[in-house]
Amino acid sequence: MVKANKFIASALITLTFLFLSNLSYGQKFEWAIGIGGEGIDQSRSIAADDWGNLLVTGTYSLTVDFDPGPDSLNKSSNSGTDFYVAKYDAGGNILWVNALGGFGNDYGGIVQTDVFGNVYVIGSFQYTVDFDPGTNSFELTTNGSSDIFIAKYKANGNFLWAKNIGGITAESVSTSVLDAEGNIFIAGTFDDNIDFDPGPGTAKLWSSNSKGDVFFAKYDNNGNYIWAKSVGGSFSDYCYSMDVDASGNVYLTGGFWEWTDLDPGPGTAYFSGSISEIYIAKYDKNGSYLWAKSMGGSSIDIGNGISVDALGNLYITGLMNDTVDFDPGAGVANLISNGSFDIFLAKYDNYGNYLWANNFGGYYADQGLGICTDGEGKVYMIGHFDGAFIDFDPDSGYATISSHESQDAFVAHYDTDGNYIWVGAWGGAEWDLGNAITKDRFGNVYALGHFQDTVDFDFGDDTFKLAAIGVSDAYIAKYSGGLTEAYQSPISTGPLELIAYPNPSTERLFIETISMAQGLWRIEIIDVVGKKVYSESVFISNIFQHELDVSAYSSGIYFLTLDNNVERSIVKIVIQ
Repeated sequence: MVKANKFIASALITLTFLFLSNLSYGQKFEWAIGIGGEGIDQSRSIAADDWGNLLVTGTYSLTVDFDPGPDSLNKSSNSGTDFYVAKYDAGGNILWVNALGGFGNDYGGIVQTDVFGNVYVIGSFQYTVDFDPGTNSFELTTNGSSDIFIAKYKANGNFLWAKNIGGITAESVSTSVLDAEGNIFIAGTFDDNIDFDPGPGTAKLWSSNSKGDVFFAKYDNNGNYIWAKSVGGSFSDYCYSMDVDASGNVYLTGGFWEWTDLDPGPGTAYFSGSISEIYIAKYDKNGSYLWAKSMGGSSIDIGNGISVDALGNLYITGLMNDTVDFDPGAGVANLISNGSFDIFLAKYDNYGNYLWANNFGGYYADQGLGICTDGEGKVYMIGHFDGAFIDFDPDSGYATISSHESQDAFVAHYDTDGNYIWVGAWGGAEWDLGNAITKDRFGNVYALGHFQDTVDFDFGDDTFKLAAIGVSDAYIAKYSGGLTEAYQSPISTGPLELIAYPNPSTERLFIETISMAQGLWRIEIIDVVGKKVYSESVFISNIFQHELDVSAYSSGIYFLTLDNNVERSIVKIVIQ
């Protein structure tokens, strides 16, 4: 609930607190890089692979140098706006970039990566585009004014395939996710009709009105059509984010105007609202309706991001205005915005039942845009805010940050019960946005967005400034956020328990684990920038004990991993 008395009290804090707009707890800045040229360059989506490498997609114009180091890797757009997909290592060094486009406006909206390191890019394009960055060509031509595309590349960036989906009008794709089997899910908005089968078959869907319906569709890892569904109502309907759980169930969030039917089958699931309502909806792996919920008030409320944790709980973020009841059931959980639009963060169980919700904001427009969760159910969200003394602690404490002269970006971290852990913000004199967030398996947090003018990306005591080259530049920023919280005890991504002691260690490190599958396992030690400093293969039979000499390593934080390509356990170690 909003704490008006807290907000007033925070304004009485001494003037020196005004300059603590980079307030932070438990996180550490690692690095930031800018991607840009003289035009408008933006980043939209980020994904981390199992090796700690980063995949990024977005749009660019004119000429951009994608190498943040002393060398250059220039790419020039063909005409209008082109899209790119780039791969960077854990230290922010460029590995490769594919810059693609034609003579229209082409957008890279979402990037995903699978367990093999293959890269999937989803977006939209106009006219004709060659999706093969190599010496060969693979051209696709739109059916109408613009089409959706799905393209797949190898881990080294080499082209595998590309498919397009579209009708006679313009379609937009806003979100995508891969399931555990590598199937591709996409969602967005369309009107009129679309054939969702990019192959020789036909799978047409028609919208319920001319303002736009929501579609969501499933394809296999070769881009072959599996199914497509649509939902909609009397006016505009949007899907801005989706996720899948371990069983392949699909979750959507977004907004609808007036009324909508969220059951794509023969049944009905009607929801109504005054202007724009938030919805969350769950469908099974075949796209069949399971349940849906809506939340809203008398103004515009939208769900921008959704993430499902390992237990099937849902976390959503977005924007809200005025008074919103976030409990879609019989209870009441009203939140009241502080100003124009507030950021919200809400949690629901696997059946859509309300668990908790909080809002954060000031006098101007603030919103959450991206969200992700870790293996412990802790949640990270990213977005932007504008104003002074915005308190990101929903309880009795204070965690206030202030923007500079316009919109600034933020990342905030909370535990599974919504309790505050830390927040950080960055910005300058112009608009600076946080668009997407992800975590790697080592606990590092990566923020993605675009910025103008000069921005300090280190929200600790030090400074690390980047200056935009053109109108706006894209950025990637890495933070070892919440490592002390996330790794203060051994964690496991599988059923095994890995114990390392003494921890901290100076010379000898002892490893013990029990209840392990017999066979060949790999021990690795990885430093905080993702560089592998030790690797050894060992044969394990049930109980395992091992000794490592760590005396030659520099003092610092490392991650010890035990992996057999089926199960993996990770524990943080400190070497002194």
